[in-house]
Amino acid sequence: DGKLTGSLPADLFGADFAQLVEINLSYNQLTGSIPAALSQLSSLKRIYLGDNRFSGEIPTTISALTKLKDFEAYNNDLTGSVPVQLTNLAAIRRIYLAGNLLDGELPSTGGAYSETLMFLDVSDNALTGGIPSELGTLGESLQELDLSHNFLTGTIPSEVLGLCSLYFFYIDHNNLVGTLDGVEPDCPEDPTPTAWALKALKEFCAVGNHFSGTLPTSIFAQSDLRALKVDDNELTGELPTEVGDVPLEILSVSGNKLGGMLPSELWSSTIIHSKLTRLELHNNDFSGPLPKELFEDSSKLHA
Repeated sequence: DGKLTGSLPADLFGADFAQLVEINLSYNQLTGSIPAALSQLSSLKRIYLGDNRFSGEIPTTISALTKLKDFEAYNNDLTGSVPVQLTNLAAIRRIYLAGNLLDGELPSTGGAYSETLMFLDVSDNALTGGIPSELGTLGESLQELDLSHNFLTGTIPSEVLGLCSLYFFYIDHNNLVGTLDGVEPDCPEDPTPTAWALKALKEFCAVGNHFSGTLPTSIFAQSDLRALKVDDNELTGELPTEVGDVPLEILSVSGNKLGGMLPSELWSSTIIHSKLTRLELHNNDFSGPLPKELFEDSSKLHA
């Protein structure tokens, strides 16, 4: 089928390739480990190894690649943890490790994440522990954060709710708890929740966790929000009237314990006729009639 097989050849890391700035071996059938000798190619800026059969751990010697901007090794069989030697590289902007067998906790020490990091996808692994609050230091850089389909626990750190450059935030299918604004479950005191300040946010997905409490009204202060998916949690209360403040295209809250009347703001003509294309409300305790606006010119709406 024309795909490369076998392991990476040793002579790839010799003096003849010292000035190499990019390695792209994606979409092959390469096996073996990612060699520690990779660090000898000090000019590398981009490494693309996705969709192969690499195994073993990501070598910590990657710390020597001080010019590295992109590291992609998604859809392999990599094991071990995500090394801090990768996440704190001075120039790193893109880390794509989805679809591996990585476990352990994400780096959580001070300075664990480079201020240049724009994209972090570690979805579909076996990571444990909490969402590191240290990610909150990336407010001016991080644009996409995908932690979905792991075994993460704990609450959403308040620091992460202030990532003002974040466009896409995916934490679905984990074991996260507390409220969506970061309050611990069954907190004996009455803490002040963290108002969302994800000013650039377009998509938020928290499906399949154990979040409780109400939908924070501050979610709907994110004026660019297009998709809100929080199905299959333990959310209670009513849909806030502020749901009409954002031009949502997808609103999916099925499988919770929400109730009460649906707010009339949900059916405003700006949303129902121009933007909203998917509305999932089933398996809740909503009451009252559906407004006639729902059935007027709603050919684009899947409900």
